Amino acid sequence: IKPGEEVTDIFIDLPSIQLAKLYEEARKVSTNQSFQSQFGKDLENSGSNLGKTKSKGAKSTGQAVLTFSSLDSDILINKGDLVFAKNGSSFILTNSKTLSTIYANTFRAVASKYKQNLDELGITDQYAVEVLLEATAAGVQGNISKYGLATTSIPGAQVFNVVPFGGGLAPQSDTSFKNEIFSAFNGPGAGTVLGFQNVAL
Repeated sequence: IKPGEEVTDIFIDLPSIQLAKLYEEARKVSTNQSFQSQFGKDLENSGSNLGKTKSKGAKSTGQAVLTFSSLDSDILINKGDLVFAKNGSSFILTNSKTLSTIYANTFRAVASKYKQNLDELGITDQYAVEVLLEATAAGVQGNISKYGLATTSIPGAQVFNVVPFGGGLAPQSDTSFKNEIFSAFNGPGAGTVLGFQNVAL
């Protein structure tokens, strides 16, 4: 054993090995906790810790017209009744309404208001009522065009829309949310994974 060799083994080599192990464990933890490897709820929770909220998107809304061929007895339209669009999107009624026989003339007047539209669609129903709809899911698919509605779960009713629906926005993707988180950090490459890593280091 050369002079100083034992000291080197104890005070230099051993700590170096332990330090290397520590760095390796830290690297594993960093990888597991990295935004880049997170998805879904884990990513949302991490973003929340930095004051960032992932957009849930928005549901499309619009006004529809329900028509009926007769009004021999009161017709109850329930909140939550379904309406379906030609593109496969579905909507629910946001309010309940009752077509009372007492106000038959009122609902006949609504149908007269939309006579041109009824003629264009080939609908001969004599009674109509306006209702508000909301898409069952967030997304742009609910932003239907004029006459985009097709059918409804309401017995005896036909449905159409004169004005396009709007307001539907797709939920923010994980990739988009990650980029938003990264962009919150300043420094070289701000807004990129590299920039985030630079700041973290």
